Amino acid sequence: MNTPSHLLLSLAALRRGDWRPLLWPIAIGAVIADLPMFGFYLYQRWYIGLPEKALWEDLYFRPEWQLLFDSSHSIPLVATILVVAASRESRIWMAFATSWMLHLAFDLPLHHTDAHRHFLPLSSFRLESPISYWDPAHLGAYGAAAEVVLVAICSYRVGRDSPRLWVRILLGSWVALSAGVWVALYVFGLVPN
Repeated sequence: MNTPSHLLLSLAALRRGDWRPLLWPIAIGAVIADLPMFGFYLYQRWYIGLPEKALWEDLYFRPEWQLLFDSSHSIPLVATILVVAASRESRIWMAFATSWMLHLAFDLPLHHTDAHRHFLPLSSFRLESPISYWDPAHLGAYGAAAEVVLVAICSYRVGRDSPRLWVRILLGSWVALSAGVWVALYVFGLVPN
């Protein structure tokens, strides 16, 4: 899933009851797994100046970069944080780690070629799902469509709970953009090769 979709999912699912005031731990937990990739992209593309193709077809798949990306997607790491947070009864850390784990749970079945080693350091196994959230060669149109539907549902839920009009406009815009990109890519065939 795309990082903003993870954020919406976590906010819709977790910002309830006692965790309602914990916006920032939930938000950070939702995106932290992808932060190494953003750093990688910003550094390699904007500072070094490498072209997109070199980044995503070569450099991204090199072992040293994969170790960094896969480490931030480690279920054992996040489970350890969750256990420690629960033992200390820290709502903030539990919200953060639960949101991070939710990110991993939704990434696990939606990656094929770019699958992470979710069980590091215990195993180097990669679950190469038959469904990708983006890759048309692996049912990407369906994975991406499911993400658009999930974005719409989560946006409705988050927007319903927000009294601020600008939040609802932002969420509606994100749904429209997600749907528009899906149509452009998978209906009109503008899928990059």
